Amino acid sequence: MANTNNTNQIKFDLKMINDVITRLTDNKSVRLQLPENGILNIDRQLPFLLVYRQPEERVDYGTEKLIQGEASYLIVSAKEKYLKATRMLLTKLSAHLAEMLGAFLIIEVWSAGEDHYRKKHHGVETGPHFRILGKEDYVNNAILSSFRKRFAKIHLYKHPAELDVKRYSRVYPPGAKDIFVPPGNSNNVYFVGIEVEPIYRDPDDKQSYPLTLEPLQRSLTRALKQVFYDFVNKNTLQSPPHFYSLGKQALVKAVWDVDKALAEIGNSFDLLLNITPVNGTKAFNRFKRMKFQEEPKFEYAPRPIEPTRLKYGLYKISLEKIEDPILSHLFREKQDELDRQITLIIDRGTKKFLYGSMQLWGGVSNSLYELAKTILETVPPSARESHPRNLVSAEEFALHARREIAIYKEMNPDFDATVELGPGLGSLMVSKNRLIIGEGFTAPRSRITPLLHHEVGTHLLTYFNGKAQPFKQLYAGLPGYDETQEGLAVLAEYLSGGLSLPRMRILAARVVAVKSMIDGATFVDTFRILKYKYGISEKISFVICKRVYRGGGLTKDAVYLNGLVKLISYLKKYSDLTPLFIGKINTKHIPVVRELKWREIVKEPKVIPRYITEPETEARLKKILEASSILELIERRR
Repeated sequence: MANTNNTNQIKFDLKMINDVITRLTDNKSVRLQLPENGILNIDRQLPFLLVYRQPEERVDYGTEKLIQGEASYLIVSAKEKYLKATRMLLTKLSAHLAEMLGAFLIIEVWSAGEDHYRKKHHGVETGPHFRILGKEDYVNNAILSSFRKRFAKIHLYKHPAELDVKRYSRVYPPGAKDIFVPPGNSNNVYFVGIEVEPIYRDPDDKQSYPLTLEPLQRSLTRALKQVFYDFVNKNTLQSPPHFYSLGKQALVKAVWDVDKALAEIGNSFDLLLNITPVNGTKAFNRFKRMKFQEEPKFEYAPRPIEPTRLKYGLYKISLEKIEDPILSHLFREKQDELDRQITLIIDRGTKKFLYGSMQLWGGVSNSLYELAKTILETVPPSARESHPRNLVSAEEFALHARREIAIYKEMNPDFDATVELGPGLGSLMVSKNRLIIGEGFTAPRSRITPLLHHEVGTHLLTYFNGKAQPFKQLYAGLPGYDETQEGLAVLAEYLSGGLSLPRMRILAARVVAVKSMIDGATFVDTFRILKYKYGISEKISFVICKRVYRGGGLTKDAVYLNGLVKLISYLKKYSDLTPLFIGKINTKHIPVVRELKWREIVKEPKVIPRYITEPETEARLKKILEASSILELIERRR
């Protein structure tokens, strides 16, 4: 546990320094509030320290943020009265940890002068520029080569980083004094300075550019971890398994506060329940009586939200105190997604709804549309489920679902999902820990197992696995999780032997319906395309159109097929499904999840879907990896 004092700053003296050394000897974390808003943050025994000195004579917006994503850093005032204590801290700390770990690396970071930057760029977005200065006699070629190699991979606005790497005698900010006084035995203590061009702020009024600072911090943090990894493996007694394992493990309180606040707002409303018609069966019966010629009139439940209050609370959540650039970016994305979801509920029933939907789920690409049409043309309308007349009702399916939930509850006692019967036509929906079965739901008996793996073994399982993690966003859903989540649920149907030809036609028909709706077709027009052009039954055509046209035009239903396509592409590259069960995530978040696992912040999924252990699953997974496209899978299963 960090030694933190949030109300009274620590006296920066020899006693404090000795206390720090004692804590680190015991491999305890240190987080101290120093004078003049300084901070000493060291997660554990680490052979490196980043240093930033706050200038006394000028404003230096943004620069200290660049080092706060690391597990070991010091922010200290550059005033003369703190120089002696700062030198003493660095000397004693570097000597002690170098002796314990084999070597120690100190990196001081500062920003370059504004005049040079102003003349060079004239207010135009540009890539980063770093001068990396190795202290003469206190750096070696391997360290400088590592900086050159790792920093060369930094890009911003599609511009690569400009690098100037060399040995130098003066390795400290202009106008400052040397902060580095080598300890007595300094052969294994190294010192590097990094001068950063301040592209993250206005050179005239010093206003920061957050949309530049944040991606720069993310890129720099990654490059520095890689440098540390090279240094540790070549110079110390440690052998880290991955460069991410050198990242932060102790997170500041602000992280948990923001995570909780975002989850509370996300949990305060259910988007799909707010935009799903409650009169599905009644609307279908009337649509049929009118011989499919008149647009159905959908009814919705009252919207139980106060959008102004929700949005005020959403943007009252401050992300500025979050030091970790990866988490800060993730939370900012979630904040934006929640804002768009609230707006979508407000816009229900208006022309603006469709555009909000496309912002959240996108539209339909040409390649996806062509794939969907090809599936509908390849799989004949005559394809049927086995024993199509042997149907299960909503009530019977609810019994099967409760038995399936009981199996998972034996694996994880916290798996306390519920099954409810609700209004609607032929629909299943998961809302948090609830499986809602529409009153008009029926399904062929052959679809029971795949649907259970879709709804319980994917949607409910990832919800409860996410709840077992420290971050609430892993069950609330990371930004854009729907696409991967639905793709994973459809994949579960395939791996359990239940992704039938009629089911593939429905997924393809949803894409065609979304494309038709985006292109301006009416409900009746799209219904006719599905029924008469592609031979889909009138009831299923209505259900598809109801899903797509609800609220004013929902593009979400295209993500089922698109998510499956992207998931198969992911599997061909990584062939590991396990990370996807950690919670409700998108495949784009896999690198983030992996990093957090290396940093020992998140854990392995608590429960894995039971179909994964079935003997047939491995063979079906192999077929996916060998197939050149979904169409090939269809041919194999005909």
